[in-house]
Amino acid sequence: MNLSRALRFLVTALLAGSPAFAAGGALSVALLPVVNQAGDSAAAAAVTQALVRDLGRSHRVIEGEGLRDELRAMRLRNLDQAPAERIRLLGRKVGAGEILVVSLHQAERRNTPRLTLSARAYAVATGDLIWCGFASKSGLDRRTVLGLGVVDDLDLLASSVVAKVLSTFGQMPSAAAKRRAGSSPLGGNFEPVAIVPFSAETEHGGLNAAETANEALRAVLFRDGFRLLSPNAVSDVLRHRSSLRWGGVSEPVRRALARAGARAIITGSIDEFDIGGGELEPNPHVALYVRMLSADSGRILWMGGLDREGWDRPGLFHFGRIYSRGSLLELLAARLMKRMERDASRGEFFSAAKELK
Repeated sequence: MNLSRALRFLVTALLAGSPAFAAGGALSVALLPVVNQAGDSAAAAAVTQALVRDLGRSHRVIEGEGLRDELRAMRLRNLDQAPAERIRLLGRKVGAGEILVVSLHQAERRNTPRLTLSARAYAVATGDLIWCGFASKSGLDRRTVLGLGVVDDLDLLASSVVAKVLSTFGQMPSAAAKRRAGSSPLGGNFEPVAIVPFSAETEHGGLNAAETANEALRAVLFRDGFRLLSPNAVSDVLRHRSSLRWGGVSEPVRRALARAGARAIITGSIDEFDIGGGELEPNPHVALYVRMLSADSGRILWMGGLDREGWDRPGLFHFGRIYSRGSLLELLAARLMKRMERDASRGEFFSAAKELK
């Protein structure tokens, strides 16, 4: 465990007044029941088992019926939408320094298993988001020329995806350290960033596609070092404004997000989130569109989009193909954010707004 992580948990424990450290110095993290958006209870159980095992190597994991009893007693159904004081209270009740929420977005078994997870950690001391991650894999990702390396069991794939999504848990991205030194390509003038739920124009599973896009983009921004407005703070604004307008930002919502501390707002749409090809050679198709607005004025600061299939531009022997929708979505989100940072570094950050005038 690195020193910065240990210090952070120590401060968390002192501020929260809860036993964030168990006997022997193990850090305590409350693992909430997996948010099963895929509707696959067996896959959710496999993910939970892997989470408990991997987290247990460095933490005291708080999970099970006792935690579920507290959630029921407090009527907490979705921590990402819970007020900060409710998160702090839950953490103190169960003796955790941090609370981890994991969502299972896709669990596709067929002949080629594919699985997508996102994860978010909240500090009990503040009730705010302090870490997020995203991971997606297919059983074909490590296939060799001879057809070896294929994972045909989704439960086995779950262990690999959990290991990937937890690989940065508790770590500050190197990009974040550079930004704190003042090297943000956006000049630090547009952070914190609030992510407003995306809309989806897909024929099937629109809500799932939109929520997957939200978390993929959130993880990419976090990894790139952006400061993010906590999702529960964004949800509080939307709830009090009775806003159900996915992919859009009304004037009252924009002003409320600005008062909540946001300097910029990111939203957009996912227009394709499909899977084609054969069962042995799936070919995902994802189209993602993003726009960034000024929280103060509502002016469009930047916008862009990408549309790609998993089989686009493969290498020799099909190397470089992408077989899962989640992996392709994460790739597009990362490329769009790099494009946004590139435009900012070239002084073209406001080009989209100028073109609209």
